[in-house]
Amino acid sequence: MPGRLSVDSFTLGLSPHDAASNEAQIDAELEAGLPGYDPKRAGLAYWQKKAFARLVADVAVMHQEGRSAIFRYFAEKIAKIPPILAAPATVTSTWTLIDEEGHTIEDGTEVKIAVDADNYEAFVVVGDVVVPVGKASTAEGEVLLQAKEPGVAGNELVGPASPISASTAFVDAVTLEGVTGGGVDEEDEDDYLDRVVREARQFSTSLIVKENFEIDALGFPTVARALCLPAWNGDEGKAEALCFTVVPLTAAGKALGELQRDELQARQADKVPSGVDNFVGVPAYTKVDVLAEHTVLPGFDPATVEAAVAARLASYLDPANSGLPDAFGDPGNIGGWIPASAVYRNELIAEVSNVAGVDRVVALKLAKHGSELKTQESVALAGVAPLTEPGTITVSSI
Repeated sequence: MPGRLSVDSFTLGLSPHDAASNEAQIDAELEAGLPGYDPKRAGLAYWQKKAFARLVADVAVMHQEGRSAIFRYFAEKIAKIPPILAAPATVTSTWTLIDEEGHTIEDGTEVKIAVDADNYEAFVVVGDVVVPVGKASTAEGEVLLQAKEPGVAGNELVGPASPISASTAFVDAVTLEGVTGGGVDEEDEDDYLDRVVREARQFSTSLIVKENFEIDALGFPTVARALCLPAWNGDEGKAEALCFTVVPLTAAGKALGELQRDELQARQADKVPSGVDNFVGVPAYTKVDVLAEHTVLPGFDPATVEAAVAARLASYLDPANSGLPDAFGDPGNIGGWIPASAVYRNELIAEVSNVAGVDRVVALKLAKHGSELKTQESVALAGVAPLTEPGTITVSSI
């Protein structure tokens, strides 16, 4: 007796976005449930099948798009979690002129800031800056520069800088006061919805516990990881009750610039209960020198293996990878940062051993950068928010 067919027989297991796949699945279900069924001789059923398959595909697409749109509306309008929009990098600068005759540096004046020897990013002056008669330079940091194009490409530039507008013949030099920062790429739709899910864990606007501060910091542009230190006064560097210090990091493991730290501190100050002080700090970096000696398996080029070992150790000590939760078996860590108190010799030996071509680690010494290399168990890391940096790495095969 043929098996009974139900609505589920026509809908379960379909590839909903592809009408052709839906047709094939419907034919398979009918052939299994109706002996003798021939899709080529189905008459009206043939056209009904094609229409149903297209309908399923259209509904699936609308369902997916509608679900995202509804969730985004909830996030923006009800949960008040806005998407991160693209923003340009900025930096303050000091301009030296060729005379004291008085000049105006006009709003929109273009400046190029070097990325490397062959490339640069274009910035513009924000607002007119007047240098009065008798002065040969602006005040320190008086001229604000902003990248012409938003995004992270304008971040972490140190110069040199020079004007490219025709109206700046009176300018002798442009000096950047610090590093460019604050540039943000527009948040991807999927990344935004993932962040909403994370931030929705705290619908209260108040920052009360450690996790609240970390989640809030992760919603700040350019912050990829964050560590909250309860009962720590970040300004004075001491333990103190009713204090919270957040240490945010970029994806590269770098500290935020001073302007961004001030902005995050002000944002969180509006959310802490009365009587609680909040601070935004910077990590403490410890450079670690390593000397490694190893033997090489037959068939491997020693120089290639040495380069791979050096790269592996540098990556392990890179601040972008320092303290990542996955390395400590805790992928559920909210802030994405578990501070380690030391770098251990046995962990470095394991990293070297896992490089293709390494037969055996013969010797491994480590020390804080500039100190004497020793065969010691570990190197202690400085600070309450420690990260590592690669120092001098020497690798040889024997």
